[in-house]
Amino acid sequence: MKKVYRTTIAKDGTTGAKRIGVNWLSISEIYHAMVTMRWPKFFLMLLIPFFLLTFFFTLLNAITGFEHFHGLTSTQSIGKFWEIFLFNAQTLTTVGGAGITPVGFTNNVILTIESMFAMLGAAVITGLLYVRFSRPSSGIIYSEKALISPYRGGKALMFRIANKKKNEVVELHTALFTIINDLATNKRDAKILKVERDYLPFLAHSFTVVHPLTEESPLFNFDWSDNDKTQYEIGVWFNAIDRVTGQNVFSGHTYFMHDIIHGAKFTSCMEVDENGLFLIHLDKVGNYEMI
Repeated sequence: MKKVYRTTIAKDGTTGAKRIGVNWLSISEIYHAMVTMRWPKFFLMLLIPFFLLTFFFTLLNAITGFEHFHGLTSTQSIGKFWEIFLFNAQTLTTVGGAGITPVGFTNNVILTIESMFAMLGAAVITGLLYVRFSRPSSGIIYSEKALISPYRGGKALMFRIANKKKNEVVELHTALFTIINDLATNKRDAKILKVERDYLPFLAHSFTVVHPLTEESPLFNFDWSDNDKTQYEIGVWFNAIDRVTGQNVFSGHTYFMHDIIHGAKFTSCMEVDENGLFLIHLDKVGNYEMI
């Protein structure tokens, strides 16, 4: 049986809690969902109402009668239906009427209402696309595993990050923490973990975040075993500034208990070419070897 881990924050750094009682149909929630969802789902959420509206207006036109449209070329009812369907689809995209003209008061009222939907839809979609394209991203990637490695006569928890974008992120601030879940009592205990360097002027290449496991550390002599009594997560948040846009960027990541490797160290992911230029292999950021 696959073991289920209780997660406070998801693997990508977003909160992993499911909220009960939220009105998901509110304008603010719909807007947030449309801005943050993945591109394939975003386009799907645009196409579904588009085709539903097109089909709805086509049905209205069919009820009023296809004989009230000039420019139809098909002689069959099904052919006329699809011609009107394409007419409505082009109307909703503000392109035009495909050479078809409605005749009569009722059909022109329907077309007027449809045109209003078209204008509002175009404005909303344009705004959503602008927000999605203008949202800054940090471009920070993480090593797949976090390591417990020898460090200055003791041990340290460490993981590696790198900048995958061509532009730099500057003023990088780091917050590292752990959340320990007591499975017996359903209680959670959150503790801040001090890192060796919680500030970087810029991140151009790779960097290893180090939390020394000293006596002051909440993880000193911690039971790292994967057991049925406690589960833990190591979470990290980065706050930085995109050097190109000047906007704040955020990035988060979580290492679960099965992501911690003991007695290992990272191998080099950088080299210098013949011109003295640093080369970073992004596919090797998470590479490590056992000690």
